[in-house]
Amino acid sequence: VGLFDTPYPYLAPEVLDSADKGRISKPFIAMTERDPKSWAKSRSENHGLMVCREEFSYEKLGSSEFDVLGCIERAYHAATNNATMEVDDNSSSYRKKEAEPLILHFWDVFEHRSHKDPLDPSFQKGMERQMEHHQQFYL
Repeated sequence: VGLFDTPYPYLAPEVLDSADKGRISKPFIAMTERDPKSWAKSRSENHGLMVCREEFSYEKLGSSEFDVLGCIERAYHAATNNATMEVDDNSSSYRKKEAEPLILHFWDVFEHRSHKDPLDPSFQKGMERQMEHHQQFYL
């Protein structure tokens, strides 16, 4: 049995596969649906949050703690797109940059928000939009 107060369904296939091994019956999953506005307010006021930076959030809906893997993927693509061209000093035109190993740091992709930080209405609105998107997609 597992209880989660925040939904992370992108891990569901792995959790269900693991839970299914050696069992006679299939695992049973139940999820609740919360009001996005009250949920975002509660999360902001009562929890420290590790969230995807807004620039890498799903469709730029706002900071989110739901789409961790998608956030990393969008940050990686943004970094590789920004690092592939450079100015040719001889002709002032762009040329393809030689491949270098890409180093993507945790703090480049995510930010920590303390529950002690002043409430930011645009941050809360982003959290609401992300919860609404999550509910439309998964519930």
